[in-house]
Amino acid sequence: MSYGDFLHALSPYNYHVPKVFKNYFSKYTGVVEKILHIADVDKNGQINFCEFFFFVLMMNTSDRSIKAVFKKTGGKMNMKQFSEYLTKERKASKFGKKIDMLASTDDEFVSTNLTMTKNIFAGRSEITEQDFIHVKNIINELLWHYEFHQFDVDANECISGHDFAMTLIINFPYQ
Repeated sequence: MSYGDFLHALSPYNYHVPKVFKNYFSKYTGVVEKILHIADVDKNGQINFCEFFFFVLMMNTSDRSIKAVFKKTGGKMNMKQFSEYLTKERKASKFGKKIDMLASTDDEFVSTNLTMTKNIFAGRSEITEQDFIHVKNIINELLWHYEFHQFDVDANECISGHDFAMTLIINFPYQ
C-alpha cells in the first residue's frame, strides 16, 4: 500500500475523501518521515502486510500489557526482549489468532519485527516502559496531525466547528 493509503488506514475516523497526499507530504515531510521511519522497514516507499501488521500491533498493544512485561523484565528491555515480547503479542492478539497468512510469513515477520524494533530503540541498548509509551504517543500525535489536515484547514491552521464536531463522533456511545 502507498504511504497515503497507510496513513488513511490509520486514521479511519475522518469521513472525508482523503486529500491529495503529495500536498500534505510535501508540506509536512518531517511529520511523515517520523512515522515512516518506523513503519517502512525496507524503505521501498510502500507498506507491505507485515509492516502494516507489526505497526498496528505495536500501536494497539495495551498499556496494561506493556506495564506488565516491563515489570517482569525489571523496568527495562533490550532489543531481543522487546522483539520477543512483540512476537508473543502477535500470536496472542485477536487479529493474529484469526490470520492463517501469518504462519506463511514468519520469516518476513521476524525480519520486519527486528528492523522495526531497531527503529524504535533508535540507537539505545535498552528502553523503559516510559520510553516505549513516549514513542507510541509521538506516533499518535503525528497521526492526529495527518488526520487534522485532511479537513479544510484555513490560513490560520484552524478547522471549522463542524469539522471539529465530526472528529468527536467516535467518542459518542452507540446503543
